[in-house]
Amino acid sequence: MTSKLNQILESEHLTATKLAEILEIQPSGISHILRNRNKPSYDFVVKLLRRFPRINPDWLLLDSGQMYRDDDTSAAPAEMKQSSEATLFESAALQNPAENSVPSNNNDVSSESPRRALSGTRDIDRIVIFYTDQTCECYKNR
Repeated sequence: MTSKLNQILESEHLTATKLAEILEIQPSGISHILRNRNKPSYDFVVKLLRRFPRINPDWLLLDSGQMYRDDDTSAAPAEMKQSSEATLFESAALQNPAENSVPSNNNDVSSESPRRALSGTRDIDRIVIFYTDQTCECYKNR
């Protein structure tokens, strides 16, 4: 893993300190991995793959494939791919503008209590989390 981390630093033009800042970890954590003092933790690997979604997890963990994913392979879930020219928010607003309006304050959110709204009158279909590193996760109700 030390050589892979060195390749990532070189390829992304980063120092160990800058990578630690990006991953929001202590710089000593990176230093210990680079000096073979510690092995990377699961949390470290997850943070690295989330912050750098183009890095191929198979390359990082299994020594197979190329360092970066192919350009046509998206790190976002398949449900999030858009085929039109509109952005995600624009296309959602065009489909049903009433559902996408933002209330002006907390009093306008709903006349129902939150418990009643989730207790059976409506079901949650999907939750999407957008991260500041331009990645997202989509959870669908099964």
